[in-house]
Amino acid sequence: MPILPPDPPPEVDAIARGSLNDLVQRQQLNVSALRRVDAAAVDLSAPHPVYNVGLDDLVADRPPSENSLTGWRYLISVANRVVANAEVATEPGGANPRFSSVNQGPFDPAIETELGRLASSGGATEYSVRPLRIPALYLMTLWLHSDDQDDRYQPLPPAPPPLQAGESYTWSELREALLQQARDRLEFDDSPQT
Repeated sequence: MPILPPDPPPEVDAIARGSLNDLVQRQQLNVSALRRVDAAAVDLSAPHPVYNVGLDDLVADRPPSENSLTGWRYLISVANRVVANAEVATEPGGANPRFSSVNQGPFDPAIETELGRLASSGGATEYSVRPLRIPALYLMTLWLHSDDQDDRYQPLPPAPPPLQAGESYTWSELREALLQQARDRLEFDDSPQT
């Protein structure tokens, strides 16, 4: 399947690269693979826009849109091995970029693996790949956006049940699978009890 690689705005790219380089040089990262490493050995790759959807959006059946953009995420590699990610946060829609964080976790290698798998799979439809987070449900999916076909969503491991990592879902299928969990979370009273 042809994957359309996104180009981050030059300002976002400069912020990501400059901030990460500075943090690595000053050895101020809490990621073991980035401690005591020469900044020249650290590579940023696979920039991708990141989108968020809230529980209210799921319940109201509001699929992600350009207004759901919350930042840009890069994979960080050392010696050709993905070890973490760097994120530049933006206001909804992409305005006012600022360096946000360096994190490591299961989604980083999963994104790299899934991008490789998608690029080598067949099909003529061109897709842009956009990570979509639903933070309250601890879910990250790859949102496969196409101007010609229905969008698809592929949960990354670990995916919350009943979703299966690597399977492809329409927005309606994804929403239906998560709707009760979203409603339950919205109804949960987490206010301080006196």
